[in-house]
Amino acid sequence: MHADATQTVSDVLTSVVVIIGWQLASRGYYWFDTVFALIVSSIIFI
Repeated sequence: MHADATQTVSDVLTSVVVIIGWQLASRGYYWFDTVFALIVSSIIFI
């Protein structure tokens, strides 16, 4: 049960970070896309 909850939290967090990075990049802040991609890779790596 705990492992499933941890997986769900990481999935939600990754999705939120991707959406925020995507929205900022579409508004012209392209360097934020790189920053958020590094955050997503950190979440996946952990």
